[in-house]
Amino acid sequence: QSSLDELSLWFSKWKLTLNPTKSEVKLFTLRKYINPTLLQINNKEINWNNKDESIKYLDLHLDEKLSWKMHINKKLNQGYTRLRILYPLLNHRSTIQMKCSLLLYTAIIRPLVTYACPVWAASLKVKIKKLQTLQNKFLRIALKAPWFMRNKQLHNDTGLPHLSTWITQQFKSFHEKLHNVEGARHYNIGKRSTNLRLKPRLPQDILLDPNEDTSTSDTDPDS
Repeated sequence: QSSLDELSLWFSKWKLTLNPTKSEVKLFTLRKYINPTLLQINNKEINWNNKDESIKYLDLHLDEKLSWKMHINKKLNQGYTRLRILYPLLNHRSTIQMKCSLLLYTAIIRPLVTYACPVWAASLKVKIKKLQTLQNKFLRIALKAPWFMRNKQLHNDTGLPHLSTWITQQFKSFHEKLHNVEGARHYNIGKRSTNLRLKPRLPQDILLDPNEDTSTSDTDPDS
């Protein structure tokens, strides 16, 4: 509560107003907890987000354990909705060229379902496999592929990488740029965890080799 009071004073100082009715509180923890403390902004109570619900921040859906399950499921549903909207342009009666079909996917659907993937790139394979299923369905529709054609052949014919590969590439590209960001260096963002007590969950601990952990190097990028 004391931190909220300080935050309210800072907002008031800069002539800004917090709306308690549009604010929520979420506790991120792997532990069980009951009866959370009531918190207030300007003497008005803030609602606590339910344990079994996610909270939305910058279009990221954050669940209690930061497992990214709810986020991926919501993005997956949105991806299937867009696929249904695009279906008239892609079905077997369509004359659209394959390169145009792939452009629709890489410009409209893939950015949606992989939004902020450098953050959740190390999610369980079963979650990313659901996104891969959506990509497989799109390719089958776009290529008007027969039922016996394998998914591997679809990707070979289109040159489109599997989503697990593409997401890992996006994370590594993002990670390599972190050492050029002053804030990331200051707060050691992207640095490999040390003295792990629990199973590694961060992308840099799972997807990178030890020799690749250079994002928070003390070397000045301008030198």
